[in-house]
Amino acid sequence: MRACVAALAALLLASCALGRPRLSTPACATGAEALPSGIQLVAYALPHRPDTLVAASYRVGSARDPAGKEGLAHLVEHLSFRARHGDGRALSARLEAEGVEFDGRTSADATDFHAVGDPDQLEALLRIEADRLRDPLAGLDEAELRREREVVLQELALRGDPDALWPQVDWLTARALAGHPYGRIATPETLRAITLEDVRAFARAHYRPENLLLIVAGPASAKAVAARARAALGELATRPGQAADPPVPPPELGAARPAALDVVRAPVERAWLLLTVPLPGDAPAGGARAYLALRALEAQVEQVLSGPDRERALSVELLVHGMDGASLPVIRIGLRGPDDARPLVERLRAGMRFAGWQGGPDPGGEELRDRLVLDAHVRLEALDASEVARWIRLTGRTDYLTGMPAAVGAAVTPDRAAFARRWLREERLVALAVVPGEAPRDDAPPRLPGASALDEDDPHGAAAAGEPAPARDAARAMRPPHLDSARRRKLKNGVRVIVSPRPGYRVLSAHLVVRTEPAGPLERVFEVLALRATRCADRPATVGGDRLEFGARAPTELVDLALAQVACRAGDLGVDAAAFERERDAMADALRRRPPTLHEAAGQQLLELLYPGHPYSAEVTEARVRAFRAVDAGKWLGLNVRPERAALVIAGDVAATDALFERIEQRLGRWRPRGGDGKLPPRPPAPLPGRRELVVVDRPGWRVAEVLVGVRVPPRGARDEAAFRTLSWRLQHALTARLRDDAGLTYRVSLSILEQSLGSALVLSTAVDRARAGEALAAMLGELAASARPLEPEALAQARWRAVRRAGGGLGTSWRNALRLTEMFVHGLPPDEWDTFAARTAALDARALVAEAGRWALGREAIVVVGDAAAIAPALQDAGVPARVLPAIARRPAPGAAEPAPGPRAAVP
Repeated sequence: MRACVAALAALLLASCALGRPRLSTPACATGAEALPSGIQLVAYALPHRPDTLVAASYRVGSARDPAGKEGLAHLVEHLSFRARHGDGRALSARLEAEGVEFDGRTSADATDFHAVGDPDQLEALLRIEADRLRDPLAGLDEAELRREREVVLQELALRGDPDALWPQVDWLTARALAGHPYGRIATPETLRAITLEDVRAFARAHYRPENLLLIVAGPASAKAVAARARAALGELATRPGQAADPPVPPPELGAARPAALDVVRAPVERAWLLLTVPLPGDAPAGGARAYLALRALEAQVEQVLSGPDRERALSVELLVHGMDGASLPVIRIGLRGPDDARPLVERLRAGMRFAGWQGGPDPGGEELRDRLVLDAHVRLEALDASEVARWIRLTGRTDYLTGMPAAVGAAVTPDRAAFARRWLREERLVALAVVPGEAPRDDAPPRLPGASALDEDDPHGAAAAGEPAPARDAARAMRPPHLDSARRRKLKNGVRVIVSPRPGYRVLSAHLVVRTEPAGPLERVFEVLALRATRCADRPATVGGDRLEFGARAPTELVDLALAQVACRAGDLGVDAAAFERERDAMADALRRRPPTLHEAAGQQLLELLYPGHPYSAEVTEARVRAFRAVDAGKWLGLNVRPERAALVIAGDVAATDALFERIEQRLGRWRPRGGDGKLPPRPPAPLPGRRELVVVDRPGWRVAEVLVGVRVPPRGARDEAAFRTLSWRLQHALTARLRDDAGLTYRVSLSILEQSLGSALVLSTAVDRARAGEALAAMLGELAASARPLEPEALAQARWRAVRRAGGGLGTSWRNALRLTEMFVHGLPPDEWDTFAARTAALDARALVAEAGRWALGREAIVVVGDAAAIAPALQDAGVPARVLPAIARRPAPGAAEPAPGPRAAVP
């Protein structure tokens, strides 16, 4: 997305010499009311929106956790979904019964709940949130606390991998904001110290009307929302209020920063370097200032890595870690070896000392401003409930839809050089090296004190189980998206054009998608390199197993610029041989320097089991990449990127006029094929696994076992999608009920689809304590086998209804609608695929599901487990699947690498 918006910003600057276009936001009547009890009620009336959002944001987060009981706020958030009110059902079961998408999130400063349903469910959602406020932990006992605490402990373990990004950001935050509540984190010890009285006292103290911001967005008028909210809240709206919790005091950012490189020893596969400069909280300006600092730091890092030090870095990642009272622009660099950290930090400090902003020039200029404003504008359609709540909480304003983009522009308009000179000084740089060290303790994942890693979305809404919910009418569970009414044309050169208007937000998504021959991982790498060597190498592209896709998301006012961006690919497709060889050799060198990670090895094993001997499972190696030739890249582009295999999809608030089609013809009509008829040659399906197989990727000493189970299924264009999605929902729902809700065995069960035109795969994954790996695997295989058995009528009706509701969540915005339209083109689906989906699903009977499951390769599953082979292999053997062990990847430094020079050290607890 950042590359897409950057390209649009550059085009904007080049084409708008007489002034920037006015970027409009949707017509929105906003109602705001402070109820007598202290509840803030904000309603956004959006007539074009097909659904209703109800969000409850409490001014309490992990920064309020008492010392020694870190994780309390997050545990209370989890437990509130188990609360039982009037009818005795858990709150999550009531939400499940409504068929809405719901979630909870605990950050440092707030706890947010949100649910999205049909407009006629507004009263039900408001009543549920009123009951949560009335008694957040109603009916809970010690058994419920123990069970949910185990779930949170599994979540902590799942996110505790020291090679992962967020645990390392935690450690960096602890260093950058030492002594502040933002710098504390939950551990197994602090979670186990929390009692039932602790959670009840915390809920009583903080889940109060005075701390609640209630947000509703949907087609209902602000007046109607206010009346319904007051009715649902009852006495909670009218009783006299008290003082709200004050904001968490921001950290003291003027304190001296550590001058030396800090070093953390952890059981990582490679060394890492993390860098940040602590900044004031930037949420009221959409994080614009933090992003500005991040780009300035990135420029300094790029300058360092453009010289003799380029071989020291294997990868560079960027992010902004934002809290109400502080922001951390973070750069993470994957290192060749531990001894590379200190020289890079020294070069970076020197570069900051003599950076251009010290002399006064404005870093970024107007291009940066335009980029950020455009990005802020296109983010509005998503209407992230937590982001809206933070904006209101920190600004006291409710004009988020118009105010947030304006605030972004204002934040970067003043003298950015002065901002850089104040904050981006070398003495303020915080640097942390994470280097291979001792194995983790047996009783807990390796952690250091730091900002909470438990601030991401919880999957309560992903597949919450609870008690059986009453069945609903699947035929009416999803509003028709009217994608079948999109206006379609075929250009003279064969390009299909599909324009699907969606009134409302002044945003559009444009996708130029080209069907290509089926490709595995190695072939897709070749395709990426070929595209990088063309004239439009700077345009964003997605390379799939059967497609190339070039996309742009932009305000409607910039439709011509979005067309120019995606149409660039339809121009000169010649490959620059020198550029191709540079890109090829750089990738091969990176593969030589960087051995595969543990999880990359696990993914490779899964592919080899799912697609035995097929190009879909080919491993990307240095030797194979070096064998690529520029002449072959040119031939491939000429044979595959052809107009008769392409479609331009535009979805959003744009009129499908003849004038628009004429402009599209001008952009794409000059695209001509290079000989041949453009037809894709038929290929046989990828072979199925011969039997069930299990591989253990050894991770000695690791407490967690990550279990992946893949099963081959028909490709998208050849399966009954209604039956497939109904079976998939039932499978994930049953496993979540069994492993999370009943046993407290795991934090979540994930289900994903590996779409391949020659044979797709369904992949289940979870993470459990290594002692329970066999139990988890047996449950997963058991529920897969149950897919081939008929469902009882009540369970069938419930599965159909929930499958339709979940499918509806993949529609309804310009971006989602465009993705569905491109999917329909690539797989040859009929135009009414999604408009008839609900009716087709409602017509399914038990025999249709059994027939679809009969096309799955049940009994021939591919299973990969990452964990301590010595501890888990016997349990897996007991589950009835003999295990083949893949030895641990050696964690040795690069040749000549040495440990960083001594400095302040933090040991892994």
